[in-house]
Amino acid sequence: MKNGKRSSISYFELRTTKGNGIVIHDKRIKTRQGGRICLYNTERNAIIQYDEAIVSTKLFPINGEQAELLANQFQGAFKMARKQYMSEHGKPRHLLNDKKQSSKIDALLLIEDEDDNEISDNSFNDDNGDDD
Repeated sequence: MKNGKRSSISYFELRTTKGNGIVIHDKRIKTRQGGRICLYNTERNAIIQYDEAIVSTKLFPINGEQAELLANQFQGAFKMARKQYMSEHGKPRHLLNDKKQSSKIDALLLIEDEDDNEISDNSFNDDNGDDD
């Protein structure tokens, strides 16, 4: 791991009866509902909320070189999907019309963009996807 820093980005194969696909979990994206998890579904090119109890048994971690290849392949699309998701779901409704508070939140989103460099800096998460 680079700089001794653990990545908040994890790559998984999602195995379902409809087929297998690649999903990306960014631990920084939280849901407002308990028991839900947000995953970037590469086939649907969107961040989707899943029931954590159901999906967790169908996720299989991808690490090492394969994760690096996936990071290179999906980095741009994932960043755009996350930015769109955060703009739609990241700001509490009561702050949407409050320009001062909204600009503070926008500044935080910019900081997250700077943190995105960790997606491609080979600092991949070696855990099994649990939110410790």
